[in-house]
Amino acid sequence: MTLAVEEPTAVESALVEAMEALEGPEPRTLQTITGNGVSIAKQYGTGVGHFWYVIVSDIATDLDWAELDDLSEELGVHWQSRVLWSHFAPVPCPALPGSTSSTIYTVHPEARS
Repeated sequence: MTLAVEEPTAVESALVEAMEALEGPEPRTLQTITGNGVSIAKQYGTGVGHFWYVIVSDIATDLDWAELDDLSEELGVHWQSRVLWSHFAPVPCPALPGSTSSTIYTVHPEARS
């Protein structure tokens, strides 16, 4: 996977490099929450620590947004302020049946969006 950020900080550049170097069983999925229109997967990688893959689709419900609020609480700040990388996909997400588009985010506590 190739990650990209706009004008990355030195910390973000190091995180991207470390994430791209993960191989074998890493990153490890520690927890996954899948709602109607959102999927949140907490990951762990050596040299990277904890981070999340977040998919938000066009069918996200209020309950889905509440799950994202829980992520914000865990991070101590709004989750969107810790996005390292994001990608919009104008196609259905197989993990979220009924969606027609989604955005996947890589969220890391040390990223600054």
